[in-house]
Amino acid sequence: MNDHDTERACRQCGGSLEGKRANAEFCSYTCRDRARRQRDREAGKVTYVRKGRNNPRPGARRYDRGWVSPSGALTLVTRDGDRAVFKCECGNYKPLSIRNVATGRTANCADRANHRDPRIKGDVIAYTTAHARVKAEHGPASDWRCACGCGRQAAEWAYLGTDPNPKVSTLADSLGSLYSTDPENYAPLAKPCHRSFDVWQAQRRTGVPIGLVIAEAMSVRPVPGRK
Repeated sequence: MNDHDTERACRQCGGSLEGKRANAEFCSYTCRDRARRQRDREAGKVTYVRKGRNNPRPGARRYDRGWVSPSGALTLVTRDGDRAVFKCECGNYKPLSIRNVATGRTANCADRANHRDPRIKGDVIAYTTAHARVKAEHGPASDWRCACGCGRQAAEWAYLGTDPNPKVSTLADSLGSLYSTDPENYAPLAKPCHRSFDVWQAQRRTGVPIGLVIAEAMSVRPVPGRK
């Protein structure tokens, strides 16, 4: 260490500037930033807010108890980090992502018994969406007994062929299958009965006699003890 370094000291803390370049004024970035903030305070400028103080970012929003979503359907009840329990306008309580609610991606509790599926719009719908509409209207097929009278529990919703203007699926996994946009044209069937009924439908369209008899959709009774 030469005599010149011993005469040089940091302007902020007074520490040695040994090994620093000849025109250095501070011993570290920390001292440099502290000196800058001190100059700003003396000049009346506020350029730094210490962490922990109650100085939120300009425009920042606090999502506390009682906050209402942009849709107006959800009210925040309790919060746990990025998720919170919301009370829906229909009376349901459900934990949801605060970000999804705040941006409008989540508009309600999504209980299809109280809120219509927003994906269902008019009659321009695909094969899979038509079946989703039936489930939203009548519930899962497993909540019903098979409509053909076999006594088994149903597993799938089957199109009855009663729509005067049926649609034809263009999807790869259901290509050529007929379907209806009206949920009342479907009945709950067990899987074996559904397969047989599809064969019967194909035979009927080609004029071949049929052997499967199916109960009317409106006379189907729910499974005892279930909805």
